[in-house]
Amino acid sequence: MSNLKKRTGSKLWKFRNYGLLAVLRHFTFFLICRPNKNSKTETVTSLKDVCDFFKIDKPTLVWLDQMVNTYLMVAEAKFKDSRIEVKKGAVGENASKNRLFGIGLAIVTFLPDAFIETGTQNGISAQFAMEISKALNIKIRIVSFDVQENSKLIPGAKFERIILKAPVRKNLSNNLEELGKNHQRIVFFHDSDHSYENMYTEFTKAKKYLNPVAFLSDDIELNESLIDFSKANKLTYFQFNLDNKNSVGIAVKKSDPDGT
Repeated sequence: MSNLKKRTGSKLWKFRNYGLLAVLRHFTFFLICRPNKNSKTETVTSLKDVCDFFKIDKPTLVWLDQMVNTYLMVAEAKFKDSRIEVKKGAVGENASKNRLFGIGLAIVTFLPDAFIETGTQNGISAQFAMEISKALNIKIRIVSFDVQENSKLIPGAKFERIILKAPVRKNLSNNLEELGKNHQRIVFFHDSDHSYENMYTEFTKAKKYLNPVAFLSDDIELNESLIDFSKANKLTYFQFNLDNKNSVGIAVKKSDPDGT
């Protein structure tokens, strides 16, 4: 059992935590039938187009840019001071800003009462959501789900972290159902296993239990899961990349981006 835990994401781990049907879907739809890259959807690179979609003005985007830049530099210093190793390019001046931009834009636009994330790793995204909520002086419950209990979080992290025990998917469903009962306006952010099968499954579970005002995902260029999910559920999909690094996708109801 300990070996399975160490090999998170392996075939045996997926079988134990996702189930046989999920593993078969993974190999059928992701590895065989579906392209590995999202090549159909245009990625927006214009600041104006981003402002128009989220219905924010340029000063707000400039403020958010300053928040992102400051946070990435402060986070880098915290990790260095605590001698915590993080993935190269995760923090600092050379880090991709798109993920944090997406989180910040979603919170500014939707003013949620909960931000739910899958895939904590070092907690960089979840803690940024916390910092944005403080800057906006709004109360948001921030919950991040992870399967790795030994990952070291950014020093000073204040968000809730839930370690999913096996079987992971059943455990996730139970937690999401409980969160959905207690919150009405939720932003859901996927950043865990980026296989097509897992992403589509998580979006489906989030819709069922949370009914989010927005579905958000990092590294969206890896596959078309959120695009397909948006089409199947008649959502408006938007994909942007402001620094030529990892793209971010967001799906909202076909009304206005603010959920009205």
